[in-house]
Amino acid sequence: MKLQNKFLALLAPAGFVAGGLILYLIKRAANEVIVGGAERAAATIARAAALEAGRPMARGREADLLPVVQTFQRREGALYAAALGPDGRVLAHTTVTEKGRVESDERTAEALKSDEPRTWTGEERGEPVIFVVAPVRAPGAAEGADSFLLTGEQPLPAGSAWAR
Repeated sequence: MKLQNKFLALLAPAGFVAGGLILYLIKRAANEVIVGGAERAAATIARAAALEAGRPMARGREADLLPVVQTFQRREGALYAAALGPDGRVLAHTTVTEKGRVESDERTAEALKSDEPRTWTGEERGEPVIFVVAPVRAPGAAEGADSFLLTGEQPLPAGSAWAR
């Protein structure tokens, strides 16, 4: 075996591994930039939708909330949208059979306690999606986590507008 072939046999596997690693890192970085931008945009949109949902959320009736979540779903092209109470109970949902169900997964529970919109990625019906949970305040409610999360004085049941 020639010396040149020995070097090729020794270096080729390392080259393939390095090339594969570079491609993986490029794909991961591009995905983080694209998905990160989409998550930030979704959080901004959800924050605006949460402002619109304040009065209907304060009333807490499905009849008042359903037009809000349906409009959000149509306008943003979401798979579905829902309004959740502070305990994760679905107050209104664009899929009628989901009403009354309790969202008890860890991320949603953490997001319901947050004073800012939260986003994360996942899969729904085999498709990659961005999950968004945004807090909704009653009109005129004071800013800050204390009035939003802890007091029972606001007519708003510290819920969240939620779209996927």
